[in-house]
Amino acid sequence: MVTDADVDTYYAPTRSRNGLTAFLARMRRDTTLDRSGIVRGIRAPTLVILGEVDRLVPLSVGRRYGEIIAVIDAGRGAGV
Repeated sequence: MVTDADVDTYYAPTRSRNGLTAFLARMRRDTTLDRSGIVRGIRAPTLVILGEVDRLVPLSVGRRYGEIIAVIDAGRGAGV
């Protein structure tokens, strides 16, 4: 369960001028770029959480990343 403290911690960086500027710049970034190569570099067990209206990672892209990570984990015998 996500607590109020968790939410406060998540948003804490946006409370400074530089943090807010960085957050807003990230929101304006192109989400159509293919970052599959970066995702393939993940070598740790990974939970991919997707949101239907995510502005940073569209649902279709997140699903693809999840498939890539699952393949990597399956190849190491970690189970899917």
